[in-house]
Amino acid sequence: MKLKVLKEYRFGTKLGSVRSCSINLGYEMGMLFAYSEDPPQDPYSEYLGFHHHPVHLAVYGAEGQQLWDRTLPMGVIPGVWFLPFIAHDMDGDGVDEVWFLNNPSDKPLRVAGRVMERLDARTGKTIGTYPFEAANCAQETVGEAYRYMIFGGYVHGEPVLIAQQGTYRDMHLQCYNADMSLRWRKVIAQGNGPRAAHHVPILDINRDGVDEFLFGEHLLSMDDGAELICYAPSYQGHSDVVLPFVDYTDGKGYVFTVRENGNYKGCPRVVTFDDTGKTVWEDVYYDPATADGHMHCGFVYNARDGKKIAVAVHDNRRDVYGFEAVSGKPVELPFDMARLRPIDWDGDGVHDFVYGPEGIQRLDALDPEGKLVACLGGTMIQIGKWYDFPGEQLLSFYTNEGVVRLWGDVEAKDSEILLKRHKNGNRRFMNKMTGCGYNWLSTIDSMG
Repeated sequence: MKLKVLKEYRFGTKLGSVRSCSINLGYEMGMLFAYSEDPPQDPYSEYLGFHHHPVHLAVYGAEGQQLWDRTLPMGVIPGVWFLPFIAHDMDGDGVDEVWFLNNPSDKPLRVAGRVMERLDARTGKTIGTYPFEAANCAQETVGEAYRYMIFGGYVHGEPVLIAQQGTYRDMHLQCYNADMSLRWRKVIAQGNGPRAAHHVPILDINRDGVDEFLFGEHLLSMDDGAELICYAPSYQGHSDVVLPFVDYTDGKGYVFTVRENGNYKGCPRVVTFDDTGKTVWEDVYYDPATADGHMHCGFVYNARDGKKIAVAVHDNRRDVYGFEAVSGKPVELPFDMARLRPIDWDGDGVHDFVYGPEGIQRLDALDPEGKLVACLGGTMIQIGKWYDFPGEQLLSFYTNEGVVRLWGDVEAKDSEILLKRHKNGNRRFMNKMTGCGYNWLSTIDSMG
């Protein structure tokens, strides 16, 4: 394994926060960035701070050259939930547009006037503004109200766009056709099953040419908003992680969930379902005597023995649980995985890891046994597969240098297992949705 910088993007300013997604420019694939000198803000009142610098949107070409840079109003707060953005081709011309939630005022918490704005990917110029129903959740607490998402997909080849408000209580969805006419509207009221997760995997799980999306533990159709599966109708809580994966020994699909709440005795906080909605296994039960149970992070990785391992991490970052992903059999993890993300650097089908403690510019590359391969520095933006480089790559930013770097293994070769994970283009498509929620953390496999 030989890790090198494959591409570099220079911003000419200090970087406090950076998010990104890939974007199709027609003639090449580029990168869309949202960045600010300030750190990202979370709407939860105990975490929310005041930003002092604006957020920028910028697109860079395949050679790392800046094509345009646009400064957003000070009403736009740097952060995942305040500024969702994606790249999506709604007009069918073969070039993605930039879609983002804009707040044209200088009042960061203002609800009225927020719009979905549509930009030309090649120039950054506005080519449309559309209503965004931020007022749907305006009466909730600050930490609950300001959690928005924008994402898209396809229905028999036709693009659709979905706007979302609400995560913990009432949840609102509006779906738009290619001409931005309203296709459907849906409300999942509080008390009506599971709440939303922090990311939205998009996939055609039943292979019918219509994309579905996992909205928490609800599987919804992009065609009409109909619920195909509610994985846990009696669960009224919020799942921090909802990840589809495939067992390649038999091709069966599963959904691994890590739950934040469900504060009643015996509520399972780690659950895996099959693709029909049946519970396959569950573990880590809530105990009111200890008030233990907020499972906060999770992922699925390929071990060297060929098994898929599911990892669930408690909010305290001390309690870390490992399971055989398909059977649910508890396993002893080979080392501390509390602050890791899986990545297949060399493409061999076995996951390596990236270590990245929160709030510290120190990324380390580890091999499958946890041995240090390289000190990369910087802060992780996301893991993915770009520009047909073999293996998987890491995108990271460097605060004082004002630089984003794409790291990869120059000796990598794509194995059959890695190619299976990426075979139907779903993961490549999800690379364009990584400005929405925590879609950057998904280890979604190819399903459908």
